Amino acid sequence: NELGDISTWDRSVYTKLLDTLNVSEEIAPAVVGFDILLSSEKDAETDKEFAETCKKYGNVVCGFSYVFSKELQEDANGNLIENSMTVKEQVLPYKALRDVVDTGFVNALMDNDDSFIRSSFLTFEESEDVTTTSFSMKVYEKYKESQGRTLCFPSGGIIDFRYSGNPGDYENVSLIDVLEGNVPASAFDDCIVLVGAYAAGMMDSYFVPVDRSSQMFGVEIHANVI
Repeated sequence: NELGDISTWDRSVYTKLLDTLNVSEEIAPAVVGFDILLSSEKDAETDKEFAETCKKYGNVVCGFSYVFSKELQEDANGNLIENSMTVKEQVLPYKALRDVVDTGFVNALMDNDDSFIRSSFLTFEESEDVTTTSFSMKVYEKYKESQGRTLCFPSGGIIDFRYSGNPGDYENVSLIDVLEGNVPASAFDDCIVLVGAYAAGMMDSYFVPVDRSSQMFGVEIHANVI
């Protein structure tokens, strides 16, 4: 409401956010994960400034998205099967940004029976030669590395996970309150900070088994997975 429709923002909003959070070497988030598709080039100057800021702080993970299509494929026995996860394209961060940040895909994994989310990708085998990492997994990896701690996670590309609470249980604050200093940067020191849609009109919410009466925003699902 303060900044106007999100589609009108240039990248200076996110640059200011990073500058606000990364106060010094002593006060800064461990990881800032953008669960937002920053794919299109909007304004050359502010796009470049944001990429340079991400590179300077070195603690940013950006999401990207797969676009899947259904395709008939032949299995080992010569039978035709339908593959609903054939990669049509990747919606990646704009080039200057993806060159300087870690990336992970944000696609949700909904149950075929009731469309609830009970499982999550860790990795995805795009082809025989290419395996990519999910947004949640990449944030986790970067956090553990920042702490000098050993990675510890289940094997396999997909995991079932348990929710730690109901929708809204994770602490969330408005972006404008951070930018205006109403929430001190010290509150995010050494934390994992996820930036994403937290309004119903932004079309990033899903049904989850812990609360069948309301949906959970995608960014909070990532928090549960992490």
